[in-house]
Amino acid sequence: MGEKRKVPDPPYALSLTGLLLMFGPQAINFGLSVGGGETMLVPYCASIGGVPLFWLMTLSTIFETALVYECIKYSMITGRSFFTATRDIPPKKFWPWFWVVMTLLAIWWPSWLAGAASAIYKLSGFGSHFFWCALALTVLIIVFVFSKYIYPVIEKFFMFIFIFNMIFAIVVASFLATPADVIDLLKGYFNFGLLGWPKGFPIGLAASLIQQPGGSTMWVAWWILEAGFAMGVYSGKVTGPLRPPEEINVEEIPWDVNDPNEVSKMKKWLRLGKWGLIIFWSIIGAIIGTFLYGLIGYSYLYKRGIVASGLDVPLQVAIAAQGVLGPVAGIIMLIFIALTLYDAEFGYYDVMGRVVADSIATAPKIKGKRPYRFFYFLAVILSVLAGYYLVTIAMPFELWLVSSFAALLYKCFGMPQILYINMKRLPKQFKPAWYTVVILVVGTIVSTIFAILWGLSYFKVI
Repeated sequence: MGEKRKVPDPPYALSLTGLLLMFGPQAINFGLSVGGGETMLVPYCASIGGVPLFWLMTLSTIFETALVYECIKYSMITGRSFFTATRDIPPKKFWPWFWVVMTLLAIWWPSWLAGAASAIYKLSGFGSHFFWCALALTVLIIVFVFSKYIYPVIEKFFMFIFIFNMIFAIVVASFLATPADVIDLLKGYFNFGLLGWPKGFPIGLAASLIQQPGGSTMWVAWWILEAGFAMGVYSGKVTGPLRPPEEINVEEIPWDVNDPNEVSKMKKWLRLGKWGLIIFWSIIGAIIGTFLYGLIGYSYLYKRGIVASGLDVPLQVAIAAQGVLGPVAGIIMLIFIALTLYDAEFGYYDVMGRVVADSIATAPKIKGKRPYRFFYFLAVILSVLAGYYLVTIAMPFELWLVSSFAALLYKCFGMPQILYINMKRLPKQFKPAWYTVVILVVGTIVSTIFAILWGLSYFKVI
């Protein structure tokens, strides 16, 4: 197990200052959740009469909060990621590589970046959609290569977008929506099936709603580690290729779980992690964020019979903003749609690099041959290069729907796995609560049912 380390002192315990410290990783989490689903799926579903099914997102938020918190908890207590921990689930050599395949299936498609390019193309009127996609991919490579540390760069992007997104969405929604619209949306979020199934509403889109928002962002635990929270203080950081590499921890870091003082400090860290997640992601990002985008789609697009298609799907919110507040508002919204979707792509390519590097770091015949960073950048650069082709094969929303189905599978496998890991490997004081077990079991069942229904509908069985 190695030498026992000391649990670092938590900052300010459960206070506003302490919670703001958690804002960085949760801003990234929020930025990933308010991305393709919110700018494309939610307004589109609202525009075709899908508001009565928005309760599926409420369920999804409950499931994902439990899932992500257990991943955060494991990483804070052990100093390593969920994906590395899957090495301890039989068959032990299989699961890390399974997650490589799943991650490529889920987020290899540069739908967020393609959506951002749609906004820039619309703004500029210059070049082509592919030109702006290619330019954006090139800038991604440059930023990754020249960053000193990857995490702080991503964090700064997301914190800025987090704040502006909420402010501007509130402004646009307040000009568009009536009190009756707000009530209709609230009914959609909390009717839990009582309003029935909208006629002709596609099962595939409903299945996308059950994985919104976020799409199973277990990977936020990596940014918790890189931010140095709890035992993450002993974990290395992913440096840019022009800097010396740091060693990244892939083993559980031991500490004295029988020392009441150490246990008390860890519990304070976990409270910060839990409430940071609930406040910044579950409430502000997952519920309020999607609500605002849904309200814009419902009060403007649906009531005017506007159903976007092709390259206009990522621009739906800007279309609404321009329709009510004029061209300047439309331009501002286009800019921030582009920034929102583009910064999400930074996070997702970072995820691909870390999943691949974690898997290699746990493979007995490969680990130690080269630094963690080598495999991280190999995965990132190859994925970005593949993006030059992938953006040409379909419209951004169609690419996003492929990612959405894979993200639903993330939930199907991720929830039972983190439950297994935390029940088996965490000290008894930190094992999942009974209600968390219930949420994760129910979440696994519901997500699996919708994944099956989606598959059956895709092959036109139902």
